[in-house]
Amino acid sequence: MWLMGKKATILIITFMAILSLFLLSQAQEERVELIEVTVKKGDTLHKFAEIYLRDPSRWPEIYKYNKELVKNPHLILPAMKIKVPVGLLKDEIADIIRIRNKVRTRKRGESEWERAVLRMRLFSEDGIRTLSDSLAHIKFIKGEIIRLGENSLVILRPEEKEETVELLSGELRASEAKVLTASAIVEPQISPTLAKPDFKTKIKKDKTTLVSVYKGKVDLISQGERVTIPEGFMSQAKLDYAPEKPIALPPPPDLDQAKEELAKKPAAPELGEQEVVEEEINLEETLVGLDFSEKKRRLGIKYLHLQVASDPEFMDIVEDKRLKSIAEYQRRKLPDGEYFWRISYVYEDEFESKYSPVRSFTVVTTPPGLEVSSPQEREKIPDEFVKVKGRTDEGCIVRVNDKRIYVDEEGKFFTVVHLTLGKNIITVQSEDEKGNVAIVKRKIEAVHPKKRSFWGGPGIAITIGLMAIILISVL
Repeated sequence: MWLMGKKATILIITFMAILSLFLLSQAQEERVELIEVTVKKGDTLHKFAEIYLRDPSRWPEIYKYNKELVKNPHLILPAMKIKVPVGLLKDEIADIIRIRNKVRTRKRGESEWERAVLRMRLFSEDGIRTLSDSLAHIKFIKGEIIRLGENSLVILRPEEKEETVELLSGELRASEAKVLTASAIVEPQISPTLAKPDFKTKIKKDKTTLVSVYKGKVDLISQGERVTIPEGFMSQAKLDYAPEKPIALPPPPDLDQAKEELAKKPAAPELGEQEVVEEEINLEETLVGLDFSEKKRRLGIKYLHLQVASDPEFMDIVEDKRLKSIAEYQRRKLPDGEYFWRISYVYEDEFESKYSPVRSFTVVTTPPGLEVSSPQEREKIPDEFVKVKGRTDEGCIVRVNDKRIYVDEEGKFFTVVHLTLGKNIITVQSEDEKGNVAIVKRKIEAVHPKKRSFWGGPGIAITIGLMAIILISVL
Protein backbone atom coordinates (compact mmCIF):
# COMPACT_ATOMS: atom_id res chain seq x y z
CA MET A 1 0.00 0.00 0.00
CA TRP A 2 2.77 2.35 0.92
CA LEU A 3 4.50 1.62 -2.40
CA MET A 4 1.30 2.24 -4.35
CA GLY A 5 0.78 5.51 -2.53
CA LYS A 6 4.29 6.61 -3.39
CA LYS A 7 3.75 5.82 -7.08
CA ALA A 8 0.49 7.73 -7.07
CA THR A 9 2.22 10.74 -5.54
CA ILE A 10 4.93 10.63 -8.21
CA LEU A 11 2.31 10.40 -10.96
CA ILE A 12 0.40 13.35 -9.53
CA ILE A 13 3.56 15.47 -9.26
CA THR A 14 4.56 14.54 -12.82
CA PHE A 15 1.08 15.38 -14.11
CA MET A 16 1.09 18.73 -12.31
CA ALA A 17 4.54 19.56 -13.73
CA ILE A 18 3.43 18.74 -17.28
CA LEU A 19 0.23 20.73 -16.79
CA SER A 20 2.22 23.70 -15.48
CA LEU A 21 4.58 23.60 -18.44
CA PHE A 22 1.62 23.41 -20.82
CA LEU A 23 -0.14 26.34 -19.19
CA LEU A 24 3.11 28.32 -19.17
CA SER A 25 3.66 27.67 -22.86
CA GLN A 26 0.06 28.69 -23.56
CA ALA A 27 0.53 31.91 -21.61
CA GLN A 28 3.76 32.65 -23.46
CA GLU A 29 2.03 31.97 -26.76
CA GLU A 30 -0.75 34.38 -25.82
CA ARG A 31 1.85 37.06 -25.10
CA VAL A 32 3.53 36.66 -28.49
CA GLU A 33 4.03 40.07 -30.11
CA LEU A 34 2.91 40.14 -33.72
CA ILE A 35 3.42 42.55 -36.57
CA GLU A 36 1.00 42.86 -39.47
CA VAL A 37 2.22 42.71 -43.05
CA THR A 38 -0.08 43.70 -45.92
CA VAL A 39 -0.19 41.14 -48.72
CA LYS A 40 0.62 42.40 -52.20
CA LYS A 41 0.15 40.74 -55.57
CA GLY A 42 2.55 37.82 -55.92
CA ASP A 43 3.16 37.38 -52.17
CA THR A 44 3.12 33.92 -50.57
CA LEU A 45 3.78 32.54 -47.11
CA HIS A 46 6.99 31.05 -48.50
CA LYS A 47 8.06 34.54 -49.59
CA PHE A 48 7.25 36.05 -46.19
CA ALA A 49 9.22 33.27 -44.48
CA GLU A 50 12.19 34.00 -46.73
CA ILE A 51 11.99 37.76 -46.08
CA TYR A 52 11.36 37.75 -42.35
CA LEU A 53 12.78 34.40 -41.20
CA ARG A 54 15.40 34.00 -43.95
CA ASP A 55 14.17 30.46 -44.58
CA PRO A 56 11.22 29.81 -46.95
CA SER A 57 10.72 26.32 -45.51
CA ARG A 58 9.65 27.88 -42.18
CA TRP A 59 6.37 29.18 -43.61
CA PRO A 60 4.29 26.93 -41.26
CA GLU A 61 5.58 29.02 -38.34
CA ILE A 62 3.86 32.05 -39.87
CA TYR A 63 0.78 30.09 -40.96
CA LYS A 64 0.29 28.99 -37.35
CA TYR A 65 -0.75 32.53 -36.40
CA ASN A 66 -2.99 33.10 -39.44
CA LYS A 67 -5.15 29.96 -39.64
CA GLU A 68 -8.37 31.88 -38.98
CA LEU A 69 -7.68 34.22 -41.92
CA VAL A 70 -5.86 31.92 -44.34
CA LYS A 71 -7.83 28.77 -45.15
CA ASN A 72 -5.43 27.65 -47.88
CA PRO A 73 -1.78 28.21 -46.89
CA HIS A 74 -0.78 28.17 -50.55
CA LEU A 75 -3.17 30.99 -51.45
CA ILE A 76 -3.13 34.41 -49.83
CA LEU A 77 -4.91 37.36 -51.37
CA PRO A 78 -3.80 40.98 -51.82
CA ALA A 79 -4.81 43.36 -48.99
CA MET A 80 -4.82 40.55 -46.40
CA LYS A 81 -3.09 41.38 -43.11
CA ILE A 82 -0.69 38.55 -42.32
CA LYS A 83 0.64 38.33 -38.76
CA VAL A 84 4.33 37.58 -38.23
CA PRO A 85 5.68 36.84 -34.71
CA VAL A 86 8.27 39.42 -33.73
CA GLY A 87 10.14 36.78 -31.76
CA LEU A 88 10.86 34.84 -34.95
CA LEU A 89 12.35 37.78 -36.80
CA LYS A 90 16.03 37.83 -37.50
CA ASP A 91 18.01 40.92 -36.58
CA GLU A 92 17.31 42.82 -39.79
CA ILE A 93 15.02 45.69 -38.87
CA ALA A 94 14.76 48.14 -41.77
CA ASP A 95 15.16 48.72 -45.51
CA ILE A 96 16.36 51.79 -47.38
CA ILE A 97 13.39 52.85 -49.50
CA ARG A 98 14.57 56.22 -50.83
CA ILE A 99 17.94 57.74 -51.65
CA ARG A 100 18.89 61.09 -53.10
CA ASN A 101 22.47 61.98 -53.97
CA LYS A 102 25.22 60.78 -51.59
CA VAL A 103 24.11 58.30 -48.92
CA ARG A 104 26.47 55.91 -47.11
CA THR A 105 26.03 52.87 -44.84
CA ARG A 106 28.33 51.12 -42.39
CA LYS A 107 27.85 47.57 -41.19
CA ARG A 108 28.03 46.69 -37.52
CA GLY A 109 31.62 46.33 -36.33
CA GLU A 110 33.13 47.80 -39.51
CA SER A 111 34.87 51.14 -39.98
CA GLU A 112 34.44 51.69 -43.72
CA TRP A 113 31.44 53.50 -45.15
CA GLU A 114 29.98 52.12 -48.38
CA ARG A 115 27.64 53.62 -50.94
CA ALA A 116 24.02 52.88 -50.06
CA VAL A 117 21.71 51.34 -52.64
CA LEU A 118 17.94 51.24 -52.84
CA ARG A 119 16.27 48.34 -50.97
CA MET A 120 19.42 47.66 -48.97
CA ARG A 121 18.56 45.79 -45.77
CA LEU A 122 19.81 47.25 -42.50
CA PHE A 123 20.56 45.29 -39.34
CA SER A 124 20.88 46.13 -35.68
CA GLU A 125 23.81 48.47 -34.98
CA ASP A 126 24.20 49.40 -38.68
CA GLY A 127 24.78 53.06 -39.48
CA ILE A 128 23.44 55.26 -42.25
CA ARG A 129 24.55 58.79 -43.09
CA THR A 130 23.64 61.45 -45.63
CA LEU A 131 26.04 64.00 -47.07
CA SER A 132 25.41 67.55 -48.28
CA ASP A 133 22.23 68.06 -50.34
CA SER A 134 21.28 64.41 -49.77
CA LEU A 135 18.50 62.53 -48.01
CA ALA A 136 17.41 58.99 -47.20
CA HIS A 137 14.24 57.23 -46.04
CA ILE A 138 14.41 53.98 -44.09
CA LYS A 139 11.40 51.76 -43.41
CA PHE A 140 11.22 49.46 -40.40
CA ILE A 141 9.63 46.02 -40.68
CA LYS A 142 6.64 47.25 -38.65
CA GLY A 143 6.07 50.03 -41.18
CA GLU A 144 7.57 53.09 -39.45
CA ILE A 145 9.39 55.39 -41.88
CA ILE A 146 12.24 57.65 -40.77
CA ARG A 147 13.35 60.46 -43.06
CA LEU A 148 16.91 61.72 -42.72
CA GLY A 149 17.84 65.24 -43.75
CA GLU A 150 21.19 66.24 -45.19
CA ASN A 151 24.42 65.81 -43.20
CA SER A 152 22.77 63.36 -40.81
CA LEU A 153 24.04 60.20 -39.12
CA VAL A 154 21.99 57.55 -37.29
CA ILE A 155 22.67 54.13 -35.80
CA LEU A 156 19.86 51.54 -35.62
CA ARG A 157 19.55 50.34 -32.03
CA PRO A 158 16.43 48.20 -31.46
CA GLU A 159 15.38 47.79 -27.84
CA GLU A 160 13.26 44.68 -27.31
CA LYS A 161 12.23 44.97 -30.95
CA GLU A 162 11.18 48.59 -30.41
CA GLU A 163 11.90 50.89 -33.32
CA THR A 164 14.79 52.91 -31.95
CA VAL A 165 17.55 54.93 -33.57
CA GLU A 166 20.45 56.92 -32.23
CA LEU A 167 20.83 60.30 -33.90
CA LEU A 168 24.46 61.41 -33.79
CA SER A 169 24.23 64.44 -36.08
CA GLY A 170 21.85 66.24 -38.40
CA GLU A 171 18.10 65.76 -38.23
CA LEU A 172 15.36 63.21 -38.81
CA ARG A 173 11.60 63.20 -39.03
CA ALA A 174 9.62 60.32 -37.58
CA SER A 175 6.25 59.24 -36.22
CA GLU A 176 6.54 56.34 -33.78
CA ALA A 177 10.27 55.68 -33.47
CA LYS A 178 12.16 56.34 -30.26
CA VAL A 179 15.18 58.61 -30.79
CA LEU A 180 18.32 58.56 -28.66
CA THR A 181 20.77 61.48 -28.67
CA ALA A 182 23.83 62.51 -26.69
CA SER A 183 21.74 64.79 -24.49
CA ALA A 184 18.24 63.29 -24.40
CA ILE A 185 15.69 60.61 -25.24
CA VAL A 186 12.78 61.43 -27.53
CA GLU A 187 9.67 59.25 -27.05
CA PRO A 188 6.48 59.77 -29.09
CA GLN A 189 3.25 59.09 -27.20
CA ILE A 190 1.46 56.25 -28.97
CA SER A 191 -2.20 55.85 -28.06
CA PRO A 192 -5.48 55.12 -29.89
CA THR A 193 -6.92 58.26 -28.30
CA LEU A 194 -4.13 60.53 -29.57
CA ALA A 195 -3.25 61.70 -33.06
CA LYS A 196 -0.41 59.80 -34.68
CA PRO A 197 2.73 61.80 -33.88
CA ASP A 198 4.74 63.67 -36.48
CA PHE A 199 7.91 65.23 -35.11
CA LYS A 200 11.41 66.30 -36.04
CA THR A 201 14.54 65.81 -33.96
CA LYS A 202 17.62 67.89 -34.68
CA ILE A 203 21.12 67.92 -33.18
CA LYS A 204 22.68 71.36 -32.87
CA LYS A 205 26.42 72.00 -33.01
CA ASP A 206 26.68 72.10 -29.21
CA LYS A 207 24.91 68.68 -28.97
CA THR A 208 21.62 70.26 -27.91
CA THR A 209 18.61 68.14 -28.87
CA LEU A 210 15.87 70.20 -30.50
CA VAL A 211 12.41 68.63 -30.95
CA SER A 212 9.56 70.16 -32.98
CA VAL A 213 6.13 68.50 -32.85
CA TYR A 214 3.74 68.96 -35.78
CA LYS A 215 1.12 66.38 -34.73
CA GLY A 216 0.36 64.41 -31.58
CA LYS A 217 2.48 64.52 -28.42
CA VAL A 218 6.14 63.71 -27.83
CA ASP A 219 8.11 63.35 -24.58
CA LEU A 220 11.60 64.81 -24.23
CA ILE A 221 13.60 63.17 -21.42
CA SER A 222 16.91 64.41 -20.04
CA GLN A 223 18.66 64.30 -16.66
CA GLY A 224 15.82 62.23 -15.23
CA GLU A 225 13.17 64.83 -16.11
CA ARG A 226 10.40 64.45 -18.67
CA VAL A 227 8.66 67.22 -20.62
CA THR A 228 5.66 66.58 -22.87
CA ILE A 229 5.66 68.62 -26.07
CA PRO A 230 2.16 69.07 -27.53
CA GLU A 231 1.25 69.63 -31.15
CA GLY A 232 2.49 72.96 -32.52
CA PHE A 233 5.21 73.34 -29.87
CA MET A 234 8.93 72.76 -29.56
CA SER A 235 11.50 72.20 -26.82
CA GLN A 236 15.19 71.52 -26.44
CA ALA A 237 17.53 69.77 -24.04
CA LYS A 238 21.08 71.04 -23.77
CA LEU A 239 23.85 68.60 -22.93
CA ASP A 240 23.75 67.76 -19.18
CA TYR A 241 20.65 69.93 -18.64
CA ALA A 242 16.97 69.14 -18.11
CA PRO A 243 14.54 69.82 -20.98
CA GLU A 244 13.29 73.37 -21.35
CA LYS A 245 9.65 74.38 -21.13
CA PRO A 246 7.91 73.93 -24.52
CA ILE A 247 7.27 77.04 -26.57
CA ALA A 248 5.02 77.56 -29.58
CA LEU A 249 6.56 76.98 -32.99
CA PRO A 250 7.27 80.28 -34.79
CA PRO A 251 4.62 81.20 -37.37
CA PRO A 252 5.22 80.13 -40.98
CA PRO A 253 6.19 82.54 -43.77
CA ASP A 254 3.21 84.59 -44.93
CA LEU A 255 2.60 83.68 -48.56
CA ASP A 256 -0.30 86.13 -48.80
CA GLN A 257 2.16 88.89 -47.97
CA ALA A 258 4.33 87.65 -50.80
CA LYS A 259 1.40 87.99 -53.16
CA GLU A 260 0.82 91.58 -51.98
CA GLU A 261 4.48 92.39 -52.53
CA LEU A 262 4.28 91.03 -56.04
CA ALA A 263 1.31 93.28 -56.74
CA LYS A 264 3.55 96.29 -55.99
CA LYS A 265 5.96 95.43 -58.79
CA PRO A 266 6.18 97.89 -61.73
CA ALA A 267 3.61 97.19 -64.41
CA ALA A 268 4.75 95.12 -67.35
CA PRO A 269 5.24 96.86 -70.72
CA GLU A 270 1.97 97.39 -72.52
CA LEU A 271 1.30 95.08 -75.42
CA GLY A 272 -0.31 95.89 -78.69
CA GLU A 273 -3.86 95.02 -79.60
CA GLN A 274 -4.77 91.34 -79.25
CA GLU A 275 -1.58 90.71 -77.26
CA VAL A 276 -2.47 89.37 -73.81
CA VAL A 277 -0.10 87.87 -71.21
CA GLU A 278 -1.52 85.94 -68.26
CA GLU A 279 0.43 86.64 -65.06
CA GLU A 280 1.30 83.60 -62.95
CA ILE A 281 2.69 83.79 -59.42
CA ASN A 282 5.21 80.96 -59.42
CA LEU A 283 7.59 79.55 -56.83
CA GLU A 284 10.53 81.80 -57.70
CA GLU A 285 8.39 84.95 -57.67
CA THR A 286 6.88 84.02 -54.31
CA LEU A 287 10.31 83.67 -52.74
CA VAL A 288 11.27 87.11 -54.00
CA GLY A 289 8.01 88.53 -52.70
CA LEU A 290 8.79 87.30 -49.18
CA ASP A 291 11.48 90.00 -48.93
CA PHE A 292 13.64 87.47 -47.10
CA SER A 293 16.70 89.70 -46.78
CA GLU A 294 14.71 92.35 -44.86
CA LYS A 295 13.11 89.80 -42.55
CA LYS A 296 16.50 88.22 -41.97
CA ARG A 297 17.85 91.46 -40.55
CA ARG A 298 14.83 92.24 -38.39
CA LEU A 299 13.96 88.84 -36.97
CA GLY A 300 17.29 87.04 -36.75
CA ILE A 301 16.45 84.48 -39.42
CA LYS A 302 19.39 82.29 -40.36
CA TYR A 303 18.00 80.86 -43.57
CA LEU A 304 14.87 79.92 -45.45
CA HIS A 305 14.06 76.19 -45.55
CA LEU A 306 12.45 75.16 -48.84
CA GLN A 307 11.05 71.70 -49.61
CA VAL A 308 9.68 70.52 -52.96
CA ALA A 309 8.00 67.11 -53.24
CA SER A 310 6.13 65.04 -55.78
CA ASP A 311 3.34 64.34 -53.26
CA PRO A 312 1.34 66.59 -50.91
CA GLU A 313 2.41 64.51 -47.88
CA PHE A 314 6.09 65.23 -48.66
CA MET A 315 7.12 61.60 -48.51
CA ASP A 316 8.96 61.94 -51.82
CA ILE A 317 11.03 65.10 -51.43
CA VAL A 318 12.89 66.10 -54.59
CA GLU A 319 14.39 69.34 -53.27
CA ASP A 320 15.36 70.25 -49.73
CA LYS A 321 17.30 73.50 -49.62
CA ARG A 322 18.42 75.97 -46.99
CA LEU A 323 18.78 79.38 -48.57
CA LYS A 324 20.73 82.23 -47.01
CA SER A 325 19.52 84.52 -49.77
CA ILE A 326 16.85 84.31 -52.43
CA ALA A 327 19.50 84.85 -55.10
CA GLU A 328 20.89 81.40 -54.25
CA TYR A 329 17.80 79.58 -55.46
CA GLN A 330 17.87 77.90 -58.83
CA ARG A 331 15.24 75.26 -59.34
CA ARG A 332 16.71 72.00 -60.55
CA LYS A 333 15.40 70.40 -63.70
CA LEU A 334 12.44 68.22 -62.82
CA PRO A 335 10.52 65.69 -64.91
CA ASP A 336 7.11 66.74 -66.16
CA GLY A 337 4.39 66.53 -63.53
CA GLU A 338 2.76 68.25 -60.56
CA TYR A 339 4.91 69.24 -57.58
CA PHE A 340 4.21 70.59 -54.10
CA TRP A 341 6.27 73.03 -52.07
CA ARG A 342 6.41 74.60 -48.63
CA ILE A 343 8.80 76.88 -46.77
CA SER A 344 9.77 77.71 -43.20
CA TYR A 345 12.11 80.08 -41.38
CA VAL A 346 15.10 78.77 -39.43
CA TYR A 347 16.42 81.20 -36.83
CA GLU A 348 19.93 81.80 -35.50
CA ASP A 349 19.22 79.56 -32.48
CA GLU A 350 18.22 76.73 -34.90
CA PHE A 351 14.52 77.04 -34.00
CA GLU A 352 12.40 76.40 -37.07
CA SER A 353 8.97 77.85 -37.75
CA LYS A 354 5.95 75.91 -38.90
CA TYR A 355 5.82 75.16 -42.59
CA SER A 356 3.76 77.40 -44.81
CA PRO A 357 0.56 76.04 -46.39
CA VAL A 358 1.37 73.60 -49.17
CA ARG A 359 1.30 75.10 -52.66
CA SER A 360 1.71 73.34 -55.99
CA PHE A 361 3.15 73.99 -59.42
CA THR A 362 3.30 72.03 -62.64
CA VAL A 363 6.36 71.27 -64.73
CA VAL A 364 5.77 70.87 -68.45
CA THR A 365 8.88 70.66 -70.60
CA THR A 366 7.24 69.43 -73.80
CA PRO A 367 7.53 72.18 -76.45
CA PRO A 368 4.31 73.42 -78.05
CA GLY A 369 3.20 72.18 -81.45
CA LEU A 370 4.35 74.39 -84.34
CA GLU A 371 3.67 74.04 -88.07
CA VAL A 372 4.88 76.46 -90.75
CA SER A 373 2.94 75.97 -93.97
CA SER A 374 4.62 78.80 -95.86
CA PRO A 375 7.32 79.29 -97.02
CA GLN A 376 8.76 75.85 -97.72
CA GLU A 377 12.37 74.84 -97.11
CA ARG A 378 14.75 76.07 -99.89
CA GLU A 379 11.90 77.75 -101.71
CA LYS A 380 12.89 80.44 -104.23
CA ILE A 381 10.88 83.61 -103.79
CA PRO A 382 10.74 85.88 -106.88
CA ASP A 383 9.89 88.88 -104.74
CA GLU A 384 11.30 91.05 -101.97
CA PHE A 385 8.49 90.00 -99.60
CA VAL A 386 7.42 86.56 -98.38
CA LYS A 387 4.24 85.47 -96.61
CA VAL A 388 4.84 83.48 -93.41
CA LYS A 389 1.90 81.52 -92.09
CA GLY A 390 1.29 78.50 -89.91
CA ARG A 391 -0.29 77.19 -86.75
CA THR A 392 0.68 76.58 -83.10
CA ASP A 393 -0.97 75.55 -79.84
CA GLU A 394 -3.60 77.80 -78.35
CA GLY A 395 -2.31 80.48 -75.99
CA CYS A 396 1.25 80.54 -77.33
CA ILE A 397 3.32 83.59 -78.21
CA VAL A 398 4.79 83.51 -81.73
CA ARG A 399 7.77 85.48 -82.98
CA VAL A 400 9.05 85.59 -86.53
CA ASN A 401 12.67 86.73 -86.78
CA ASP A 402 12.37 87.96 -83.15
CA LYS A 403 9.31 90.09 -83.90
CA ARG A 404 6.13 89.16 -82.04
CA ILE A 405 3.12 88.63 -84.28
CA TYR A 406 -0.61 88.18 -83.76
CA VAL A 407 -2.00 84.67 -83.13
CA ASP A 408 -5.75 84.06 -83.32
CA GLU A 409 -7.85 81.93 -80.95
CA GLU A 410 -7.21 78.79 -83.02
CA GLY A 411 -3.44 79.26 -82.95
CA LYS A 412 -3.19 80.43 -86.58
CA PHE A 413 -0.71 83.16 -87.46
CA PHE A 414 0.25 85.18 -90.55
CA THR A 415 2.78 87.90 -91.32
CA VAL A 416 4.89 89.29 -94.16
CA VAL A 417 8.69 89.45 -93.97
CA HIS A 418 10.95 91.63 -96.10
CA LEU A 419 13.78 89.74 -97.82
CA THR A 420 17.20 90.71 -99.06
CA LEU A 421 18.36 89.47 -102.43
CA GLY A 422 19.94 86.05 -102.07
CA LYS A 423 19.73 83.58 -99.22
CA ASN A 424 17.53 84.32 -96.19
CA ILE A 425 16.61 82.44 -93.00
CA ILE A 426 13.11 82.74 -91.58
CA THR A 427 12.98 81.77 -87.86
CA VAL A 428 9.57 81.06 -86.34
CA GLN A 429 9.43 80.62 -82.55
CA SER A 430 6.44 79.59 -80.43
CA GLU A 431 6.55 79.87 -76.62
CA ASP A 432 3.88 78.48 -74.28
CA GLU A 433 2.88 79.82 -70.85
CA LYS A 434 5.40 77.51 -69.14
CA GLY A 435 8.29 78.96 -71.12
CA ASN A 436 8.73 75.94 -73.39
CA VAL A 437 9.86 76.90 -76.87
CA ALA A 438 9.46 75.31 -80.31
CA ILE A 439 11.49 76.66 -83.24
CA VAL A 440 11.14 76.10 -86.98
CA LYS A 441 13.62 77.55 -89.45
CA ARG A 442 13.20 77.92 -93.20
CA LYS A 443 16.10 78.58 -95.56
CA ILE A 444 14.81 80.39 -98.62
CA GLU A 445 16.28 82.44 -101.48
CA ALA A 446 15.04 85.73 -102.87
CA VAL A 447 15.66 85.89 -106.64
CA HIS A 448 15.10 88.51 -109.34
CA PRO A 449 11.73 88.18 -111.07
CA LYS A 450 12.12 86.66 -114.56
CA LYS A 451 12.07 89.35 -117.29
CA ARG A 452 9.52 88.48 -119.91
CA SER A 453 10.60 89.07 -123.59
CA PHE A 454 8.29 90.73 -126.09
CA TRP A 455 7.64 87.46 -127.91
CA GLY A 456 7.29 85.48 -124.74
CA GLY A 457 4.66 87.84 -123.35
CA PRO A 458 1.79 89.84 -124.79
CA GLY A 459 3.85 90.84 -127.88
CA ILE A 460 3.05 87.70 -129.81
CA ALA A 461 -0.67 88.12 -129.15
CA ILE A 462 -0.57 91.72 -130.43
CA THR A 463 1.31 90.67 -133.57
CA ILE A 464 -1.15 87.90 -134.35
CA GLY A 465 -4.04 90.31 -133.82
CA LEU A 466 -2.60 92.91 -136.24
CA MET A 467 -1.93 90.29 -138.89
CA ALA A 468 -5.51 89.06 -138.60
CA ILE A 469 -6.87 92.61 -139.08
CA ILE A 470 -4.67 93.20 -142.15
CA LEU A 471 -5.70 89.89 -143.67
CA ILE A 472 -9.39 90.65 -143.21
CA SER A 473 -8.94 94.11 -144.77
CA VAL A 474 -7.24 92.69 -147.86
CA LEU A 475 -9.92 90.12 -148.37
